[in-house]
Amino acid sequence: MSTAQPADEARIREQAYYFWEQDGRPDGRETEYWQRATVAVTGKAQMDTLTKLPPKKAAKPKAEPAKIKADSKPKVAPKLRAAASKAKSVPAKSGKPDPDKKPKKK
Repeated sequence: MSTAQPADEARIREQAYYFWEQDGRPDGRETEYWQRATVAVTGKAQMDTLTKLPPKKAAKPKAEPAKIKADSKPKVAPKLRAAASKAKSVPAKSGKPDPDKKPKKK
């Protein structure tokens, strides 16, 4: 009767039966119920296809960090290098007051 897939044909047959049952099992209207069921089943299949979410994108593999040679120095921006050298030259605060500084007035 149609060129539907076997699985689709089974769904169409089942749906046509339900339509026929709902209408009180009238005689001589098989083609009408088959066509209604065909529209219902193929319409649902089309809606499922159209509303299906797109496949997830595969995660990009993370690049391995570059290996640093043992004899090479890492490259550091000049400003960072200057800030690092200043941080090293500042003496650590100790609990003793500095004898050269005058005490603050209250």
